[in-house]
Amino acid sequence: MAKHIVATNLNLQPEVRIKIVGDIAPDTKPQVGDGKDEAKSPGMITCGAMEKKVKKFPSVPGSRAEIYIIFEEKQFKVKLPGGSEFTFPNHLNLQLINFLEITKDFKLRMLSFE
Repeated sequence: MAKHIVATNLNLQPEVRIKIVGDIAPDTKPQVGDGKDEAKSPGMITCGAMEKKVKKFPSVPGSRAEIYIIFEEKQFKVKLPGGSEFTFPNHLNLQLINFLEITKDFKLRMLSFE
């Protein structure tokens, strides 16, 4: 399965729900970011300039994960395995999403837009 996917010209409008299913590499260092900062620490969630250390990251290296990203115009809601969820602001004031990239320690199995 793919370890690096780039999708362009998506034209995804607010309220779209992006479903991502894939396998997390056994040796991964979990990170979630909004593209403005590069968190290098394991178990770190970065939303703009704010960082939050997660005691128990909701994904287990070596397992399959189902992740949802909901574009809510003024913010993004991310739903992680095990029911964890968080939101972060739409710092770039995006009106639509044209680009999506999935890389590194995540083998993509399925990508859908609802």
